[in-house]
Amino acid sequence: MITKEEAHDILKKYLGKKRRDYITISPVNEIQLKENKKILYGDYESEYLTVYIARYSALWGMEERGVVVYIAAETGDVLYSLSSHGWVEELE
Repeated sequence: MITKEEAHDILKKYLGKKRRDYITISPVNEIQLKENKKILYGDYESEYLTVYIARYSALWGMEERGVVVYIAAETGDVLYSLSSHGWVEELE
């Protein structure tokens, strides 16, 4: 299982790889570990996994919007990103 610090690094690398600009990113101590969380989207949809939940904020037009990112705790894979507009992966 990865640590919160590794989840934080994975998030930063993922945002860079996806070329997503952000204003703020969750500090390590605010990243949450949730067990048996139902996965709502992607390759693991409807499965129950242990995940880290991290957040970042980005400018969407003139507004600052929050985005929640789910990271698989066992593998370190980014599962999906969720904003108020839906799955960010579908908006890219």
